[in-house]
Amino acid sequence: MFFKLKFPIIFFSILLGVFLFSNSPARAVCSEPGASGYLVCEDWDTLDMPPTTSTCSSSCPDTQGSYCCPCSRETIWPWKSGPTWHGWWPVDYGRGTCGELSTSIKHSGTRSLHRIKPLGVEDGQDLEITWANSTNVYIRFYLYYDAATAASLTTADPGTHFMYTIEGDRYIFLDFDNNGEIQNGNYYDQGIPATLGLDTYNPDTAIANNTAPRGERNYFVVHDHGEEWLCIELNFNCTNDTVSMWINGVQQVNNYSFQLPNTVGSWRIAAFSNDTSHRHDFWIDDFVVSTSYIGPRNDSQPPPDTIPPAAPSGLTIS
Repeated sequence: MFFKLKFPIIFFSILLGVFLFSNSPARAVCSEPGASGYLVCEDWDTLDMPPTTSTCSSSCPDTQGSYCCPCSRETIWPWKSGPTWHGWWPVDYGRGTCGELSTSIKHSGTRSLHRIKPLGVEDGQDLEITWANSTNVYIRFYLYYDAATAASLTTADPGTHFMYTIEGDRYIFLDFDNNGEIQNGNYYDQGIPATLGLDTYNPDTAIANNTAPRGERNYFVVHDHGEEWLCIELNFNCTNDTVSMWINGVQQVNNYSFQLPNTVGSWRIAAFSNDTSHRHDFWIDDFVVSTSYIGPRNDSQPPPDTIPPAAPSGLTIS
């Protein structure tokens, strides 16, 4: 615990660092156009190489082992605990395994972030990023999951969340569920396998789509989209207490009433599921936080004008 530290100067330095970090300016560590205007922009490629260490304290037998982090992943960021990289803090709950920076599956550049929920356990390690608190936050990222994970998400009530924020006593999750909507303890549009939606507790509220009346909504069923890169964008409007969500640029949730904190200033990339009988693998890339709508990544530039001007007509010589 902090109050048990024997060296007040170290304690003060830690507090000062946390204060300065949490109020730091935009961290645009990416090559995406317009990145300088974002609060956070991460493509896992830009600026520098992730930190490494020669120390490995793990006794994990292999990459599938439970409750440990294999040496192959413990000596390179993201590890279970250790220094940050680009402002991302590793949060170790003592179970599960680290992720890794993948070069085989990526949306842009040369790397993406691979998150792992191991077989036999509920969770893996979390990574947290913070920024200056805002009353209106947009978070956009690209999500990929393999065929085995997609198939496992068809199980009844998978209870799988892989991203969330904690602000005060408010938890807001992005998760897979089998309910299209939960409001005031009532469940609507049940039995849809693995919708992607926002969820919170006390009161229990969840929403995956509100663009049409209940029973008529065109839900995005994620297990039908394994091995595809999906563009996910979320909006938390704390002034109006509403949330919105887009998938591949199509709005799924439009200003849905949600009990939000006063501001949002952090986000965690996690790997959790009540389903311990399957391993889950997710890849995240091109992660952006802004105070206005972001939209899908677009690296293209307008084509050059190669058509010569038309010859003048209707001219007379006098």
